Amino acid sequence: MNKTAPNRFHLLLLLPLLFGGSVCAEEQTPPHAQAKKGMFAQFVGVCQAGADDGEIWRHISFVRTEPGWGTFQPDGPDQWHQQRLEAYGQSILENRKHGVEVLVCLDYMRPWAARRKAWTFTVENRRYDVAAFHGTEYKRKVTITDLNTGKQSEVQFDTGRMPPENVADWENFIERVVSFLSKPPYNVEYFQIWNEANDAFTGFWTGGMDEYMTTIHLPAARIIRKYGAKVVYGGYPCNGSMAHFLGVLDKHQAWDTLDVLDIHYFPLSSWQVLHDQTRHKNRKFAIWQTEVGFTTSRSWVPNNYPRFFHWALTHDWQPDRYKFFQFAYGSPDDPKAYGYECSFMLGNRLSHHGKALGTLGELLDAPKVEPYPHWRTNPVLRTEINENKSSIEAFHCGDRIVLAVHMADQNRAAIFTDWNGTLDNMHLEWDNTRLQVLLPRLQPDGIAGAWRVGIYGSRLPLEILPHKIGDPSGGVKVMVPTMDGNPQARQDNRASTMHTFYLLLTLAI
Repeated sequence: MNKTAPNRFHLLLLLPLLFGGSVCAEEQTPPHAQAKKGMFAQFVGVCQAGADDGEIWRHISFVRTEPGWGTFQPDGPDQWHQQRLEAYGQSILENRKHGVEVLVCLDYMRPWAARRKAWTFTVENRRYDVAAFHGTEYKRKVTITDLNTGKQSEVQFDTGRMPPENVADWENFIERVVSFLSKPPYNVEYFQIWNEANDAFTGFWTGGMDEYMTTIHLPAARIIRKYGAKVVYGGYPCNGSMAHFLGVLDKHQAWDTLDVLDIHYFPLSSWQVLHDQTRHKNRKFAIWQTEVGFTTSRSWVPNNYPRFFHWALTHDWQPDRYKFFQFAYGSPDDPKAYGYECSFMLGNRLSHHGKALGTLGELLDAPKVEPYPHWRTNPVLRTEINENKSSIEAFHCGDRIVLAVHMADQNRAAIFTDWNGTLDNMHLEWDNTRLQVLLPRLQPDGIAGAWRVGIYGSRLPLEILPHKIGDPSGGVKVMVPTMDGNPQARQDNRASTMHTFYLLLTLAI
């Protein structure tokens, strides 16, 4: 949502998928290949990537790709490139071989199919008069009139983000793609309709939400459901509100056309709102974000991924119910490149985001991961969904217990305040500063080892201490340094004002 390049280098990333290999049919590969991976990997997706067996893909189970209407039908209703659709199907099979499922995003409008007549829509006391279109202009003149003052201004909007002249053209595109990809050997289960439509303009839709629902979402959803596939809402963007999003779905009675409530770049509190506001509908909708993390902030992955994943585990977790897609998988290793240091990969090497995901993925890599509630700390920390607050999320991962610790700076001197206890302060980058972690259900002889793990994987062995003699809770305590020994991790934590590190306990089983 906070991106500026509207085409997001789709063509560059899709050319190898569409034209790089044979289009002959293969033997059917089993659907749900992601089920072979651990629960954390099932939670993690990326945008815009081809099949890969790199190390980081151990921790990723879904990829969102956007073949685009223009790939198959660029210049008119009588043109159809079936070979390109078959090549795209091959890319789905290649991903599945690596244990990765594909979310197919169906977008955008073609100039030949866009609305031609002059038309008008109104959003929040502004009237938008769109000029007539003769089939060649990429940009359209739009006159905006403030209905309160009468003041007018002119802008240009992209024709490729406008409603269709004939909804049947859009339906034909959806029908041909979904009927082909939902059947063997491809067995695509999820289709996302459009991307980031809102009447507070994002650059990806021009028009009101009423027109979006009636000309784009509802027609496409009916077709997707006809073939037994599942509908992912088109990534409601963060320049809107949950109240507006839910109101649009209510107004158009769209609940029965949806399987996944998909939003982009929202905080964890929005997942809580969607969860709470949809329970009364007697349906447990999946909640995804098919774009997150388009930021250079190096605290993004360690501060957010554990919080969202822990929340998901405590809210009726099932496979495919909650997912988190990083936008995007990679960018060129060039500081001038679009998306530089916002993705997991910089060219052929891991970015700081990628290294942080790899560390977290290794710690949480297990067939079954559960919340671990038996801990307390001094200073007092709690599990918080506010990403700006200090927090701990604790996980039981087979033979491991992992605590993700987030300690927020109070000021630029890296001072932490014990907001939940005494209000006293401690300096997070002082050699002697320790967080005391108490684990009352564990005994020293039940723990094989303990380590402080930094956000990029550095490890410091820690001593396992018995709790105070005579304390009825028993258990053990671990004194965890708050300062990271790795200079890069220390610098990145300091710059973000959220100091994240992990406590890893291996159990003697």
